Amino acid sequence: MYNYKTYVLVGLLISFFAFSLRGQSVNTDTLNLLLNQGSDNNVKKVDNLNLMAKILLSSNSESALVYAQQALLRSERTNYQQGIGDALFYIASAYYELNDYSKSLQYHLRAVKFYKSSSNHKGQAQSLQAVGNIYRELGDFQQSLNYMIKALESYEKIRSKEGIAQSFSEIGSVQIALGDFVLARQSLEKALDNANQQKNPAILGNVYQNRAVYYSKTNTLSEVLKNYQTAAAYFREAKDKKAEARVYNGLGNAYLARRETNLALENYLKAIRIQKNIKDSYGLSVSYKGIGELYLKIQTFDRAIDYFEQSLQIAKKLSYKELISDNYQWLAKAYEATQKPNEALNYFRLHKSYTDSVYSQSKLTLIAEMQVRYGLDQQEKETIVQRRRIQALNQQGIEQSIEIINQKKNLQQRNLVIAAFAAIILLTIILLVLLFVSRKRIRQVNERLNQQNKEIMTQKQQLETKSEELVRSYLKITDSIKYAESIQTSLLPDADTLQELLGEYFVISKPKEIVSGDFYWVSKQAHKTFVAVVDCTGHGVSGGFTSIIGQTLLNEIVNQNQITEPEKILYWLNQKVKQIIDFKVQEFPIGMEVGLVSIEDAPDDADKVLLHFSGAKRPLYFTKIEDHTAHLQEIRGTRQPVGFFQNQEHQYEQHQMTVDKGTLLYLSSDGYTDQGNYHNKRLGTPLLKKVLQENAQKDLTQQKKALEEFLKQYQHKASQRDDITLLGFRV
Repeated sequence: MYNYKTYVLVGLLISFFAFSLRGQSVNTDTLNLLLNQGSDNNVKKVDNLNLMAKILLSSNSESALVYAQQALLRSERTNYQQGIGDALFYIASAYYELNDYSKSLQYHLRAVKFYKSSSNHKGQAQSLQAVGNIYRELGDFQQSLNYMIKALESYEKIRSKEGIAQSFSEIGSVQIALGDFVLARQSLEKALDNANQQKNPAILGNVYQNRAVYYSKTNTLSEVLKNYQTAAAYFREAKDKKAEARVYNGLGNAYLARRETNLALENYLKAIRIQKNIKDSYGLSVSYKGIGELYLKIQTFDRAIDYFEQSLQIAKKLSYKELISDNYQWLAKAYEATQKPNEALNYFRLHKSYTDSVYSQSKLTLIAEMQVRYGLDQQEKETIVQRRRIQALNQQGIEQSIEIINQKKNLQQRNLVIAAFAAIILLTIILLVLLFVSRKRIRQVNERLNQQNKEIMTQKQQLETKSEELVRSYLKITDSIKYAESIQTSLLPDADTLQELLGEYFVISKPKEIVSGDFYWVSKQAHKTFVAVVDCTGHGVSGGFTSIIGQTLLNEIVNQNQITEPEKILYWLNQKVKQIIDFKVQEFPIGMEVGLVSIEDAPDDADKVLLHFSGAKRPLYFTKIEDHTAHLQEIRGTRQPVGFFQNQEHQYEQHQMTVDKGTLLYLSSDGYTDQGNYHNKRLGTPLLKKVLQENAQKDLTQQKKALEEFLKQYQHKASQRDDITLLGFRV
């Protein structure tokens, strides 16, 4: 019930300050006085800024971020190593508190690199543990475990018992989430052994709290209560009110699992009293949600809804998406229990929308880590400039390649001319010899030829040098494009998603270059499943960027804005493409050809499926069974693309039909039919339809193999003309 976020903050503060700041009591007003005095001692100034950031992390994360950024600037200006490391850590922690996991991960990984280069094992361990906590928050528990183990190894190098205890405790927590309870128990026992040697109440409280979670997962409820009560005692000794309140929430959950609702409510209320006193808004929201779950369990629905609403209101003020999503889900369940399906459906849609938002945040964070690992840690504006430079370099490389080819042709022509000219000169010399002309003219001709040969050799050397430079540039650009390919592939639906939404299916995807301008997209909203194949302008890098725009807009229109009619989806896709792209500055038109179908059960016949199809210059093929024979049918799309022209308003026709379950549907880009053979003749739509018709009775795996083999035989040695995408599935 309680989010990992609170666990993470307490763990970070314990590990970072258990040694260097034990026993300090720093007053915020005093620090403000020191900062405003403008001391000339830069080291002291940086230390005060970092200490101010530390104090404000929980209560005022925005101010903490400002202080830490000032500390980083001053430290880098004077090369104050300790100040740089601490500032990077606090900037990352502030971004974490502000729910910006992407930037938090960037700065923590920068801190890891910095501490490693300066052989600061303790700082490296703290930052590695923080990275592990971020991955745990995002639900990537295996990656979280990897970083936690690295943190443990760093603590072991400096023989830090408190750090080792904290690491084993966090490792045990992640192993619980992975369901590896045997290893989790071993890790927590090691954590307790090390913590008992140091007698640090904060770390002991954390260990007993994780032990309580372990026993709750293994259904040993008596041990759950015992360990939570021990953890509460240690947190009281450590004067950590926020952690103590968190333990009372855990006790409330445990009593609720035992159906002892009075004791559960008593502990939730204890947590609320503490959280109100220390102004812990996040914890208060979690406690209200717990009481809401309690009242829902005892079927006191009005009070359950009231507490869920209070929790939701606080979560919205704090912009905690996961907590907002959880409350929407519980409100949906509460309204469903009170026989109010409209309200329940509305809250379920809101829950789904926020769940998708959290998933997008996870992907952005993973991309951020890759950027830091490969040295691409820059501001967003610089990143956009760099991408444009890569595009320009790619275009420049193509133009230079064309220029080299033309120069080589010109050189061959010049050599032919020179050879012909030399032959003429030779004939002239023979004539001159016959005419007894002096040898002086012959020598002059030879000298001119030698000079021309030298010039040709010089030009050849220059061209070879330029060619080598182009090869190096090409390799760099190719590496960047391959990196873009891996990002583009991660954005496409994976096999598990396609299997879940489509059942039996196949995909043929053959990019002309490394990055494709085609993509396929699926989504499910309520009782409707959406499937699309999109062919974007061009191929390669330009097509790849347009495909990312298309995927992003489809997710926004369908998943967030809840537009579910294919004709309206294409209409809004066209509008948004025109809003995003400034056609006035484009040298060539940008747009998409789309085939989009929605699938849902027929309302009056359980053996039928209701289809709605809209196409932007792309058709839908489907099989129709008559007399036990499959007949291929085609529904053509509207002869208007998406995008391309700024001032034209497009309307897209929508087709509705009811088909038998088991009917095969096919969506494709124009790459398959546009492929030429050795004689440069297009394959064409009739041949594609013929192949589909001939193989319609086979299963989809055999159909895919037959389609690929036919394309290979037809293409033979001809080069691929365009990106090829063909998606087939059974409804």
